[in-house]
Amino acid sequence: MTPTYEAPFPEFNKEVVFSTALISYISFYPTLDLIVDSTLYKSYNSNDLRPSFYFFTNRRKNIAFQGSYTGLYSYFFGGIATDEIYLIRAECYARASNTTAALNDLNTLLQTRYLTGTFTNLTASSADAALALILAERRKELCFRNLRWSDLRRLNKDPRFQVTLTRTVNGQLITLPPNSPKYVLPLDPIETTTGGLEQNPR
Repeated sequence: MTPTYEAPFPEFNKEVVFSTALISYISFYPTLDLIVDSTLYKSYNSNDLRPSFYFFTNRRKNIAFQGSYTGLYSYFFGGIATDEIYLIRAECYARASNTTAALNDLNTLLQTRYLTGTFTNLTASSADAALALILAERRKELCFRNLRWSDLRRLNKDPRFQVTLTRTVNGQLITLPPNSPKYVLPLDPIETTTGGLEQNPR
C-alpha cells in the first residue's frame, strides 16, 4: 500500500478482522471541517509511516484524517483489526507485570509501521514504563476509530494517565477535566419530564 489521497487502505485489507463503518457527520468530513489535534500529529517519529497514510492537508489547509480501514475517507472504521488486538494484549501483559511479553507484542506491531530498517525495538525498565509506551502507541495507532472516548473514561480513573481536554471556541477556553460529570451526556428532557428518569448530573 502507498499513501494516496482520501483512501490509502482498502476496506478488507489483511489487518481487518471484522469490518464495519461508523455513522458519519458532515463535521467529520476530512475535506471540510475535520482538524486533527496538533499534539497527536506531532507525536509521530520522523521514520514512522503512519502520518503519511493517516493524514493529509485538506483544502482549508488543516491537517485532516484519511487513514480509515473502510476504504472511504468519509466513513470511519469501527470494526476490529489486528493492530488493536496486539495493543490490547500488550496492555494486558503489562498490567500483569509481564514486561517482556508486553514489549514483544508492541514491537511486533511497530516494526510494520516504520520505514524498513529504521525501527529500533522499544525497551522499558518496568511493567509500568511498558504500559505507558503501549498507551501512547494506542493513541497514535487507533485514532478516529471511536475508541478515544472510552479510553479517556477508563484511563482517567488512574492518576498516571489522566488527561484534561481543552479547546478554544470563539476565543473562549473550554476545559473538560478528568472524571467530570460532563463525560455523560444529558438525557433528553422528555425522558425526565414524561419518563420520570433522573437527569444526569452536570
